[in-house]
Amino acid sequence: MSATEALTLDKVPKPKNLIGVRHFQCFLLFILSNVNHGLRSNTPIAIVAMTDAQAANPDFPEYDWTPSTQSYILSSFFWGYLISILPAGLLARRFGAKTVLLCATVGSSLACVLIPTGAEIGGWGVVCALRMLQGLFQGCFNPCLHTLLSVWVPPSERSRLAGFVYAGGFLGNVVTTATSGLIAVSAVGWPGIYYISGSIGFFWAVLYFFTGSSSPEESLYISSTEKCYIQTWNSGTMTTQVPTYIKNVLNYDMKESALLSALPYFVKWLTSFVFSSLSDFVINHKYLSIGNSRKFFNSIGTYGSGLMLVILALLPRDQPISAIVLLIFSVGLSSGAMFGYLLNHLDLSPIHAGILMGISNFAGTGASLIAPLFAGGVLNDHKNASEWQIVFFVAAGLKFIGNTLFIIMGKGDIQPWNYSKDNPAPPIVNKEEQKSNKEKA
Repeated sequence: MSATEALTLDKVPKPKNLIGVRHFQCFLLFILSNVNHGLRSNTPIAIVAMTDAQAANPDFPEYDWTPSTQSYILSSFFWGYLISILPAGLLARRFGAKTVLLCATVGSSLACVLIPTGAEIGGWGVVCALRMLQGLFQGCFNPCLHTLLSVWVPPSERSRLAGFVYAGGFLGNVVTTATSGLIAVSAVGWPGIYYISGSIGFFWAVLYFFTGSSSPEESLYISSTEKCYIQTWNSGTMTTQVPTYIKNVLNYDMKESALLSALPYFVKWLTSFVFSSLSDFVINHKYLSIGNSRKFFNSIGTYGSGLMLVILALLPRDQPISAIVLLIFSVGLSSGAMFGYLLNHLDLSPIHAGILMGISNFAGTGASLIAPLFAGGVLNDHKNASEWQIVFFVAAGLKFIGNTLFIIMGKGDIQPWNYSKDNPAPPIVNKEEQKSNKEKA
């Protein structure tokens, strides 16, 4: 292979425009992450109002659901999620990630707006069924996002753009938890939480239908320069239980509980931008290899977050401000893991990233499914601080164990099985060939 027949990474022309189509596609996915997490995280807030109407708007139905029943409702989302995770990557490859995302968003939004009616007609059993249906649709999101990121984002921008996309989920938690409490006490009551979330999902689906693309090749708006550039380069317990902990143990009212529950995720959203820039910086300047960088940031997101939970578990109950600060640090530091294990699928196999995401998400969802059930079994009294200690200790222990295994076994280079006869390795000149070509010249 001659030097003129192969491309070196330094010779790939970068588009002159500051903002390209790839950035717009990532912005659409950022909005989706926001909407997606809003659709899934509204119930932990809404259920507080559904079971205590006096704390919200008493004009709407109140349900006498035990803590155990509430844990079933919170975990039922993950029953459906677990089913669709594995085939989602294959579906994205077969039908296109855009098509799968559109169907998933519409389906999840429809299930969301039906929850108030379902609760009134069929009680908590129907709510569980609708939450399970939501999970079934939302299990497709992350594998599809990985599939899209693998074809739209070049490696030199991977941490920043992929981090930006997934940071939308943190912002979605912030917006949903902060506004849900306000909606619950307003004239529309707790049903408005579901109606508004679902309507936003429908709106995004319409927007993406007209402007989104499964790949640069299918885009009607991308320039040939940007297309060449891209093609050449080619937390369950905390989310579901924090609102209940803040209201019952720290004794904040509905509005305060919602706003304080949102604050840690707002900080997480902010820290994700700091970690994304640092991640690309240390990799592009070769301070750390890709593999070591992933392990470093994953350690920040797990060891750091877990340590905060341990301190929180040992904190006396009469220090609510300190407890809120520790929650903020725990959730804020956890964004580091987004630049660890979450992006590692793209490092190991850009071609199969969506499928890999489905496999690892399947395992992770098992823990997310068990988390609210475990919490429901342990928390016989939501105001008992000693029972919350058990929940926080277990959550911290799982973080420590998981990251230790990642440090020992994790890798950061493209694996040989990424390529096949249909998808061969790109013809990039290695260092020895470059040296030989220079000597010949």
